[in-house]
Amino acid sequence: MMNILEAICKDEGISLHGVDFLRKTQGVAMRDPDEPDTKTILYSVHAEGWSKMTIIAHEIAHHVLGHLDDGAMAFGDISNKTNPIRERNEQEAQVFATTFTACAMFFDYYKRGGVCA
Repeated sequence: MMNILEAICKDEGISLHGVDFLRKTQGVAMRDPDEPDTKTILYSVHAEGWSKMTIIAHEIAHHVLGHLDDGAMAFGDISNKTNPIRERNEQEAQVFATTFTACAMFFDYYKRGGVCA
């Protein structure tokens, strides 16, 4: 299922990188304020399976839903959790990610011959 995420990132111009140094979070979406076309996602190499998909889909959502357009989360500005806009953005990204992952799980189950009645 990783191929679909890689394809989305490629189509959206997002650079996707697994890293070993994320400690407080499993993923980060970044956009360089000086180079707005530079979009990056970092995700923990320790994430696996459906969790990995959900993490990456969550970060893709920040890019495709325009959450980084105002610079609110650009390059490491992930601090103020009491910010209502940031909270709304996080909720939107989580809905996107969980819906995406649920659809992928259904497709995977169906593809393997699971019965959908």
